[in-house]
Amino acid sequence: MNRDELYQILDIVAPEEFEYYENLAALLEADEVIDVQLILELVKELDMESLADMFDSYFEEWNKSIPDELAEFYVTVDTAKRSIMGNFNDGMTDEDYSNLASAIYDFRRWYVITPHVIDNDTGVEINVRDARYNISASRYTGETCNYSFDDAYEYTGDSYSVRLSDIIGAEYN
Repeated sequence: MNRDELYQILDIVAPEEFEYYENLAALLEADEVIDVQLILELVKELDMESLADMFDSYFEEWNKSIPDELAEFYVTVDTAKRSIMGNFNDGMTDEDYSNLASAIYDFRRWYVITPHVIDNDTGVEINVRDARYNISASRYTGETCNYSFDDAYEYTGDSYSVRLSDIIGAEYN
């Protein structure tokens, strides 16, 4: 994949157009394998405050759809979020951008690329993204999803750093 193909997936022509929730969702949810170097080139061109806000919204929306019986999965998703969000800071260095790109790549590998969820009714393995959408859709269709998330509970992002201000903020919110 090259930059133009990535931009086509993201429905943008230039990085300045990456400003909507849908752009982030397209990046995180695309079926295609996106090389970490392409992600790095993209994030270096983005406004970090806006990107951080998009990630907050993305994970907030996701957490609303997690059923109560999957509390352990909620913790896993929160770990994934913190693994990504811990890479944002006011004075982004090349290393910070690289860590952020790697965290996004690791998230995509866990979320889309590698199947971690088993459909207990069929025995078929699916990715976390598809299981998430099937569970959300089941609220409207009335269908039941019988998934095992046991393999998805292990989120193995390479970096897990949390800013002290995030910890303090979480205590007061």
